[in-house]
Amino acid sequence: MAVAQGYGKTSSNGLIFAYDAADMVNSFKGKPGTNILNGVLRNYDGYSITNYSNGKLFETNGYTEVVNIPTLGTTTVESIEINNVYSGYGDDGNYNCCPNLFRYSNSWRSTQLQGNTNYTYEIVYKCDSGYTNPNYMYHYEYRADSTYNTEFGVHDNSRRTELGDGWYHAWGSFTTQPSTADGYFGCWYYNYNTKDKLSIAKISLQEGLSVLPPKQLITPNTSRSVTASLVNIAVDRTIDATNLSYSATGEMLFDGVDDRLYIGNSTNYLPLEYHTFESYVKTPGLGSGMNSCGIFGLTYGIIIQIVSGGVVSYYAYNTDNSPTVYLFAMESTGVNLFDNNWHHIVCTRSSTSVNIYIDGVLNITSANGGAWSGTNIWANMEALVGDNPNNVGYKFNGKINVAKIYNRALGAAEILQNYRHYKNRSLI
Repeated sequence: MAVAQGYGKTSSNGLIFAYDAADMVNSFKGKPGTNILNGVLRNYDGYSITNYSNGKLFETNGYTEVVNIPTLGTTTVESIEINNVYSGYGDDGNYNCCPNLFRYSNSWRSTQLQGNTNYTYEIVYKCDSGYTNPNYMYHYEYRADSTYNTEFGVHDNSRRTELGDGWYHAWGSFTTQPSTADGYFGCWYYNYNTKDKLSIAKISLQEGLSVLPPKQLITPNTSRSVTASLVNIAVDRTIDATNLSYSATGEMLFDGVDDRLYIGNSTNYLPLEYHTFESYVKTPGLGSGMNSCGIFGLTYGIIIQIVSGGVVSYYAYNTDNSPTVYLFAMESTGVNLFDNNWHHIVCTRSSTSVNIYIDGVLNITSANGGAWSGTNIWANMEALVGDNPNNVGYKFNGKINVAKIYNRALGAAEILQNYRHYKNRSLI
């Protein structure tokens, strides 16, 4: 996702739940998974020089340094300076034709693999000379009986993006042989007769075909759980992303079939006498077999959804455990949000009115909404984003990049400010 500078800060007073999928530092840490590589490990440490008897020179200097990588910030990287004057095997056999500068596996055949499985290989690197090679992202595959299976590199200049200052993020995918059980991963360097420097900041290998943004690459030899993927930036309360889909570039998706985010018990958010439910969403329409696109769902509490015709509906359930009895119900007018464009949806309740705002503008209001009586008494029930827990067939289809709940009604000026912030930073 491309993100631009926002239009000022959004309101935070009274915020009791919030996530922001565009905030890769504080909120959306990235798709759950495991990076099965061990890290960027130098095969040449410190300064070393070899003068072969046939006059060939092999010189290296490996070290760790801290650099500033555009879009990533201050990062610790592994670097190797190299000067290899190899030009052929030579009469006396002294040569170094293809040095393995870095290894990503601890040792030979130490990376466990599954047969007939898709893997995505990613790297963040810089080479001073501009030299690239498929072998920056090379691998060997072996069978369980230790016999050789296959080997090849997957780096390709057509599958990379420039981060700035000579740094690149590159990726490639491959499918293991059916009989593969383990392998070895590393970087081989074939540039000769040039003093050069190759630095690697990140390396990743995960099952599947999703290419993650550089900020979201998982640390080698670690996993990101379904409860660490998306962080509630309002309070210390877990979001469970077990039932969530992701695009080929690692974006959060709701598939309109069975996806939902569990954000805790509904008692964490009820009773909410006065409140605001805010979201930034994009949907092409209802998912297959669905009756609506549920945005927020508190069991027998507040339900915010987009129903047939692209209309925003706002329901407050009664306290009798009935999905058809409401304290209040209201729908937007004159808009169809099933257009696959981004929309800012805000529903508020104050002491005097209930309001629905769409894209920063008040769409409909009701003075009667302020006269609710009674509170919700149901404990240990679900609170969801992307679904209505009171009915089946209400899964969201598309993207919910922002979801927030406040324990007060935001004012019109605050809502407009928030809308401008999200509108001006989202470029897709």
